[in-house]
Amino acid sequence: MAALFGARVRRLRTAAGLTQAELGARTHVVSTRITQIERASGAKPTLELARALDAALGADNLLVELWPYVYRETFRTGRGSS
Repeated sequence: MAALFGARVRRLRTAAGLTQAELGARTHVVSTRITQIERASGAKPTLELARALDAALGADNLLVELWPYVYRETFRTGRGSS
């Protein structure tokens, strides 16, 4: 489910014509955090971040609805996965 969440973020971001840095700025996170989300690595996204991504990407609560499933899943945490 984390991979699906990340793929949706990437698809929505590219459809909006945003870079990872631009999306990060709109959601108040660094671009590497967006990379981690899109790759389903690092720390799990918070509900607050899912809401911010939904708002920034005009996702109509899609990401918030996926969030509970992502939150239960284990993300990869290895170094160099960004």
